[in-house]
Amino acid sequence: MTRALDELQVADDAWPEIQKWASAGDNAVEITEAEREDGERALLQLQVTTRSVLGALALHAAVVAVDHGWVRVLGAGGRGAPASLIDPVPGSATAPLDLEDGLMIANDALGGFFVVNGGGLPGAPREVLYLAPDTLRWEQTGLGHSDWLRWLLGADLDRYYERTRWAGWQAEVRDLRNDQAIHTYPPLFTKEGRDIAAASRRAVPVGELWSLWLGFRQQLGIDD
Repeated sequence: MTRALDELQVADDAWPEIQKWASAGDNAVEITEAEREDGERALLQLQVTTRSVLGALALHAAVVAVDHGWVRVLGAGGRGAPASLIDPVPGSATAPLDLEDGLMIANDALGGFFVVNGGGLPGAPREVLYLAPDTLRWEQTGLGHSDWLRWLLGADLDRYYERTRWAGWQAEVRDLRNDQAIHTYPPLFTKEGRDIAAASRRAVPVGELWSLWLGFRQQLGIDD
């Protein structure tokens, strides 16, 4: 049974807690607030309450950009933030995951995708997984959605992404929208592509990379 908006918007909304995490974390965080109608549409489609971190992000945030926009945590989307929780890879030739498989919650500047496991992916149900562009594998974080977001806001992302960053990356990443990422050639998952500083780099739609990674996984027989 579909719940109405007044059932999904609750008094103990998680949004103030998320704002506290953003202020207390070590990473630069830029929150773009959602237009009300966009937030309500996302909340209605997801059918989760604002008591949850997911519901609070859906209602209140268009996007949360972390570490100078390297990671883009999806919310309701809107102007300037085309990707959203309900349309995470707009324009992609390959559909996003079915909800029973997983829910895409974030992407990063190199086309890595963070997904809450719905049970159809490797790892535990409700665990956040990362589809890594340098391995094309689903990597387990061991964290649920709320714990993952809190970790992300304070994590040493230079260390987490140490194999895939280059000098001056901030300037290339700063102006990307949340539906764009940097495509490198040779690809990161090849031996030739491991030196990202020497690779060719250009901005492309994240949906293009989503389709590309799934196609390469199939060609290479990667089945985690």
